[in-house]
Amino acid sequence: MSRKAQSLDQFGDLVGDIYQCALEPARWSDALSHFVSVFSPPDWDVAALMWEGINAPSVRWVGTTGLVAHAIQGYQAAHAGTNAWSVRTTQLAVGRVVDTDEILSRAEFLKSDLYQHFLKTWSMELAVFIIFERTTSEQLALSMPGPDGRDISGIKRGMRLIAPHVQRATRIGHGLAEARLRSAGAEAALELGHVAIMALKQDLTIVSKNDKAAALAAQKVFRISGGRVAFEDQEAQKQIAALAQSTAPASVAFRVADATGANHAVLAMTIRPQREAVLGGWVEGARILVSISNPHPTPLLEVNRLCAWFDFTPSEARLAAALTTGQSLADYAEARGVGVEAA
Repeated sequence: MSRKAQSLDQFGDLVGDIYQCALEPARWSDALSHFVSVFSPPDWDVAALMWEGINAPSVRWVGTTGLVAHAIQGYQAAHAGTNAWSVRTTQLAVGRVVDTDEILSRAEFLKSDLYQHFLKTWSMELAVFIIFERTTSEQLALSMPGPDGRDISGIKRGMRLIAPHVQRATRIGHGLAEARLRSAGAEAALELGHVAIMALKQDLTIVSKNDKAAALAAQKVFRISGGRVAFEDQEAQKQIAALAQSTAPASVAFRVADATGANHAVLAMTIRPQREAVLGGWVEGARILVSISNPHPTPLLEVNRLCAWFDFTPSEARLAAALTTGQSLADYAEARGVGVEAA
């Protein structure tokens, strides 16, 4: 293999590592170590990728390589956001690569606290910097300090090459984190409800469900085979299957029994088809939302909420809560030991 081909392979592997970090942020330290091995002089092996606050001094470490724990702690405690290098880099354009001699004279730096009380220990007089992202309060910087008298042209070239990939990976990772948080929030909200909820594709494959829906599967209200939902009641299954093929907004409502004979009210409706473009095609999302009531008594907390929100009496709130779970007035009256008229 030629040296050029080998170099391209090394860079390709490094770029792959960078994008993997969008999925696994804990791998940034490994990616920095890979960068050092490809582009740095043999004894220039320290790198730190960090979000650093300048106006309100702070640091959030994204990844490091070649840094011992006490050095990380020392920088964070005494120099983050206040040292001469970091302050000067706030004037840099995003994506520009510099060595610190370009933004601060060597003589001035050698008098600074950062050098005298920190980097002097390792004879580090110079660093290469790039700012990848900047917000109103922080900047994402890659800093690589090292000793004088080395050829750092390879580091500068490498930083310029990886800059767009790190920026994209950072934005991809941020977008994925937001999507995960939205999904977790939606799932938490579904779990707080007192009904079973399922989102289904057009072929009745489950996209998502809450724990109450999983419990109903165990109670033989429906079965899950190959990831698809099939109601045990054949008439109910026909209605859901017909709804899935509907092209216009539509809904169906029916009742089904579980293994104990308890009745559950079911409401299913179509929603706007969801799909996302991916490399090579599309990923289909939910087409049908299904809610299935819980026939068991509503917890006292729910009754108390209804009293507070709607100024119900406890009896009124208990009846309202029971009806929202799918119980009929007759069911409620029987459970409470009163007549329908009294209920």
